[in-house]
Amino acid sequence: MCSQAAQARHAADDRLRRHGVHIQNKILLVYGARPKAIDMCSNLQQQRNIGPHRELRVAAASAEYIGVTVLLMVGLSLFLGRTSYGVQMRARTRRTSVWRAIWHSGRT
Repeated sequence: MCSQAAQARHAADDRLRRHGVHIQNKILLVYGARPKAIDMCSNLQQQRNIGPHRELRVAAASAEYIGVTVLLMVGLSLFLGRTSYGVQMRARTRRTSVWRAIWHSGRT
């Protein structure tokens, strides 16, 4: 027999599945089932002039990649420096004894 928690999970999964099918049917109704080509990268093929006097030309795709990379690096730095999981991960990579102390102190 299934526990009440398992039954609740199955009911929630069924609801999500029904909502997903409903959303899919609405999208098919609005846009149709035929595949359509879209141009997503037209802006990324352009050149951007950057710098104090606009003397440096960079492809827009490269600028986007650099921006996303900087955001990911900042997010990773904040995660490793400010969350308990990040501190535990750093301690684990440096010294196992320190990691065990941090891990066991957080579990009691």
